[in-house]
Amino acid sequence: MAVRGGKFSRFMVSEREIEANPRDWLQFLAPHAPGDCSGILDAQLLVKIGVTPTSRAQKGIRLVVWHPPLSPWIKLNTDGLAKGNPRPTACGGVFRDYQGHVIGGFSTPIGHHNAFFSELLAVIIGIELAFQLGWQHVRLECDPTSVVECFSKSSFVPPWQLHTLWYNSVARTRSMSFFCSHVLREGNTVADRLANLGMSSSSWIWHASPPVGIIPFLRMDFLTFVMVNCWSTFLRCGVMLPRTELSSLNLWCLIFMVNVIKEFRLQRYKVENNTTGDHVHE
Repeated sequence: MAVRGGKFSRFMVSEREIEANPRDWLQFLAPHAPGDCSGILDAQLLVKIGVTPTSRAQKGIRLVVWHPPLSPWIKLNTDGLAKGNPRPTACGGVFRDYQGHVIGGFSTPIGHHNAFFSELLAVIIGIELAFQLGWQHVRLECDPTSVVECFSKSSFVPPWQLHTLWYNSVARTRSMSFFCSHVLREGNTVADRLANLGMSSSSWIWHASPPVGIIPFLRMDFLTFVMVNCWSTFLRCGVMLPRTELSSLNLWCLIFMVNVIKEFRLQRYKVENNTTGDHVHE
């Protein structure tokens, strides 16, 4: 018998036995259950079935904002894209100055590889372009931590197809002021869009000016950065303001945020109905 003294003695039981004694089955499993809960009702329910509740740490909300670099630095954001593993891949990158202005970008298809290959090649291309254009202060941001760690691990061995290109890029970074850091995907949307453009392209493209398809995302980056700075300024000054003025400031920020969202949607609508852009092919 699977039930002894009102409790199950083994895990391997039939569905019929569970249906006949659901409460006993739950009590039998209770000591083996993790007991994670995120509220009072969850905890009460677990206690009723004999599971010791364990409060799960609540994850805080983090605002991800793209920040322009300090002068005279140039920020390079790169991203790779793979439609499978391995499947068609592409990569892209964008260069912006301390005012957030785009000073160049690239997108290119790169054949059948995996996602890491495309991410690493995007970084290599970006560093080589910065070196050829004479930019001596470059801050690189990319979203995969595995690529960021490649710069700090002396034991890293790149894919054999990128072996020479990778070590040449590392040598380039030693001749300039170079810094590499991780950015969450939400702060790397422009590079992501350029990688998508590379997927739909047939050859390498250098973007001397922003393609129409990424203009909404550029504006969103800029406006969000401005909004966050305005908000932080208000918070610093708010302690000296009466409650009525604080309410007015909060209302102003809310109106500003709504206008940012409306502007982004308008630009995206224009892009979806007019996909022409200025591209320089090489």
